[in-house]
Amino acid sequence: MQNMPTDQHGQPLNHNFCTAQNLTKSILSLQGILKGVVSDQRLNDQELLFLQTWLASHKELPVDGDVLDIVETIEDILADGVITADELNEIKDVVNDILEYGELVSGCVEDLTNELLGFLSGITADNVITLGEFNALVNWFNDNPEATSCWPGNDLYNKLA
Repeated sequence: MQNMPTDQHGQPLNHNFCTAQNLTKSILSLQGILKGVVSDQRLNDQELLFLQTWLASHKELPVDGDVLDIVETIEDILADGVITADELNEIKDVVNDILEYGELVSGCVEDLTNELLGFLSGITADNVITLGEFNALVNWFNDNPEATSCWPGNDLYNKLA
C-alpha cells in the first residue's frame, strides 16, 4: 500500500479525500451559521466578516451547481452589506436542496452537531447573544431533539433548560 502524503497535522494532502463528507459538514455548518447570524433578524459588520471568512476558508470545496449559487449569493450580500429576505430564502432553499438531493452522507446526530456548531458560530459571530438568538437556539433544539443525545448538544441543552 502506498503512503498518502499528509500535512503537519497528519491530514491527507489530497483535497478529494472524503470530499462528500467534507461537503456535507461544510454545508451543514453553513446552514447553522446562516440560521444563527439571521436569528436576530439583522446582519451586522462582524457577522458579514464572519461569512466572508467562512467563504475564504472553504475555497477548496467543489464550487459547482448549488454550492456556486450559495457562494454567489453570499458574495452579493457581502458586496452591499445587506441580506434581504429573498437572499436569505434563496440560500436556505439551495442549502436544503443540497442536503436533500445531493450525494451527501445520510443524516445523523453528527450532522445535527455540525449544524449546531455552525448555529452557535453564527449567533456568537458578533460577540453578542440577543434574546432573539437565544430563543432561536431553543427552538432549534425543540425542532432537533436528537441533537441532545450526545455532546455538545446534551450539555448545552441542559444549560439552556
